[in-house]
Amino acid sequence: MIPPITNFEHSFYKELNAEFAGRLQPHFQRKSTLISLCHILEDEVLASGISPVIFTAFQKAAYYLQEQSRYDRLQAQSRLVTVFGQDLPGGLVFEQEWFVVINEPRFKALLASYELEPADAATIEPTGPEPLSAESNRQFVGFWSYDPEIVDFATHLLAGLAGNVARKAVDQLLQEPYQAEEQFQGVGRVSSRILAHLDRTNLKVLNHVRHNQQLINELAQQTEQYNMRSGPEQLAERQILQQELVRLYSETSRSHTLLLQTTVQQARLEKAMQAGQIFLRQAQAQLGQLIPDAQAAPVLDLLNQLQQLLASPTGNS
Repeated sequence: MIPPITNFEHSFYKELNAEFAGRLQPHFQRKSTLISLCHILEDEVLASGISPVIFTAFQKAAYYLQEQSRYDRLQAQSRLVTVFGQDLPGGLVFEQEWFVVINEPRFKALLASYELEPADAATIEPTGPEPLSAESNRQFVGFWSYDPEIVDFATHLLAGLAGNVARKAVDQLLQEPYQAEEQFQGVGRVSSRILAHLDRTNLKVLNHVRHNQQLINELAQQTEQYNMRSGPEQLAERQILQQELVRLYSETSRSHTLLLQTTVQQARLEKAMQAGQIFLRQAQAQLGQLIPDAQAAPVLDLLNQLQQLLASPTGNS
């Protein structure tokens, strides 16, 4: 299977797929799965004490730095470790690819994958107990193999790309006799690690399902308790409360209306009193001119009393 992508320059995946199309079975993998599989293969090297040639591609230096401590241990134990990727010692950049090739007479294995474009990856049905981050959920198409012929071909191919030092190390390695019994045992140990990993993953899924079931049960209990509290008596109480709220709103609305009406009337009354005060002052002035003081005194006194009444707080309340 070849991904629907045209950028296959220096494609390790394409070369293997073309050479062994009938013997390799590609499948889809997330980045999180690839990490687990690579670690399992690398753990076999570290645990068994073999001294292999290793070729690996990390795409970018940032990805390699996350695994550098592990590869420092592999480097110390191996004959040769070549790391391809952007700004990495191998020099050659496999922009879309992630692979690891391990070759030693007692253990031969490889994992090769090609990253899918987002549009292609979006068509793959998501799996797993919980959503993953965008980085962990990156999708690849790839395969792995323990076939000595395929692993030797891949090793020779990558050594030709890596340079003279790698070619010499690989030429010497491939001259050593293949140890089929040791290979069989190594593959068995890797299979056991994969099964253990799947068992842990299944346990995680089971715990996740149990957690979800517990949440569902708690929600059901809460719903049942709410329904019990929502019996006829509680319903009648809510109806009474709703009626009281409607009544209170109506009274408040009426009071607000009356307040507005009173405010308008008070404003009109104040204007009328102000006009009356002006009229009284004018009347006092005219009376003082038309009527002698002795005769006008009673009338002026009455007008003064009326003016005081209009200006009093009672009149403004």
